[in-house]
Amino acid sequence: MRQTSNSNTVPGIIFAHGNVGEALREAVEGMIGLRDDFIAISNADAGPDEIEERLQVIYQKYRDYHCIFIFIDLFGSSCWKAARLLSLRNKNIRIITGVNLPMLLSFLTKRDRFPVDDLENLVREAGKRGIESRG
Repeated sequence: MRQTSNSNTVPGIIFAHGNVGEALREAVEGMIGLRDDFIAISNADAGPDEIEERLQVIYQKYRDYHCIFIFIDLFGSSCWKAARLLSLRNKNIRIITGVNLPMLLSFLTKRDRFPVDDLENLVREAGKRGIESRG
């Protein structure tokens, strides 16, 4: 389903190594359920060109939304590079690296209620708060 630029909905894509993205998506689905505009894709068994192509195919499904969040597991990785290249050509993409469950839960529970800039800040902060070390 395509949304026009007037839609407040923000789709999300987890783009990660191996099964990391799908595992995170399944965990979130078990906690709060999901709609079909939140998906996971992997770079498994793909070279740089195929990694970019995988992301481009998914982007085409959501290109008419006013904004798309792409969650990446590792800054500087092949997933990040593909997302970065795509974002240079398409201004409706926000990339957030270091994906974790608190970040995704924040995104999914707030994405219909906050402006994109605020949502991005809230999601990043939730991800940071989800990292704790105690001795």
